[in-house]
Amino acid sequence: MSTRACYVFKHENQNDVRKNDITIYKHHDGYPAGAISWIKAAKDYGNKLPADEFGENLIYERDKMVTGFMACPEITNSAKWFTDNYKDHGDLSYHYVIYGDTTVEIWQHNYHVVGDKIEDKVELIFLGDIEDAVKEYVPAEEVA
Repeated sequence: MSTRACYVFKHENQNDVRKNDITIYKHHDGYPAGAISWIKAAKDYGNKLPADEFGENLIYERDKMVTGFMACPEITNSAKWFTDNYKDHGDLSYHYVIYGDTTVEIWQHNYHVVGDKIEDKVELIFLGDIEDAVKEYVPAEEVA
């Protein structure tokens, strides 16, 4: 079974005028080792993006991360798409909140049947630097 996850990209400065979240749903490899690998690959790829015809790069880290996540050839292109909110998906195992290109939160979803309803209990299992998440979750042989 696939491990489904959403990735919520936020500006580090939440007072920024462009503070809208950008959320991407990915249908597989959403467990922490896979997801953190994708997040790290998106960061690395976003930092290598070429300048435009005016010699300018993306100035917002969040925008580099989103572009890197969607365009990086290391991140499988199948079964990932933009979505309005992680809460719109009732099949998530995890969701990740990424602030700029430095900080990540890992949230684990646990579903329980209560009466005739299914409850989603969401627990924060990691909060810290992306590089620290790589050290904690990604096996050394998988780090690029």
